[in-house]
Amino acid sequence: MTAEQFHDALTLLPEDLVARADRIRSRKRTRIPWKSCAAIAACFAVLLCSAVFYRHFQQDNAPAALTAAPFAANQEEAADAAEAPRMEAAKGTPADSDAGATADSAILYPCVETPCRPNAAPIDCSVSILTSRAELEDYFEKMGEYYQLDALRDACDIYGEDWFTSSDLLLIPVDGVSAGQTCIVTEVSCQDGQCSIAITLTGEETDGLTNYRVAVPVEKGAVSDTGHITIHLS
Repeated sequence: MTAEQFHDALTLLPEDLVARADRIRSRKRTRIPWKSCAAIAACFAVLLCSAVFYRHFQQDNAPAALTAAPFAANQEEAADAAEAPRMEAAKGTPADSDAGATADSAILYPCVETPCRPNAAPIDCSVSILTSRAELEDYFEKMGEYYQLDALRDACDIYGEDWFTSSDLLLIPVDGVSAGQTCIVTEVSCQDGQCSIAITLTGEETDGLTNYRVAVPVEKGAVSDTGHITIHLS
């Protein structure tokens, strides 16, 4: 078919057939947005899984969270109960000074290890009667040349200047004790300017020796002369 023949054939087509062909050709195709729908569905699935996991995690950890608060409260109450006897002793009132000491004596009358410093020459020590915080600091300075007193200093932090207005502090040396033993105050009796203090060694004897200092709070002026203090060590 020549070009003239093709042109003639087109011009001879009915107008309604040509218009119908144009409408079909210009009709827009209907597209389904599969990619957008798939992306939205994936995001929804991720959010749903995250919500389920978070809820499950909260349920698993809820019992631990509920029990942690009472446990912490019980720990604080126990610490306060253990500190109460020590604070009572720090007020300067001997706990039943004429009665035997109980297991609380370890708190009322702390027995603190004070090892000798390396190469320090041994010295003879006696009971010290301290009537002020300044005297206590002087004790740390002088005896610190021969003994390691950091732990003792920490134990004596509660004895401030105000405390010494109504109380005195006795520091009793217990030297040459077996390294496997410790000491406990079993009796404190102060009367008419005389003090009698019983200290018991506990534990098994082992090789090596160490030293202790026992802090005994007493009423102000209960004893003023170290010669009036009797120590019973057993």
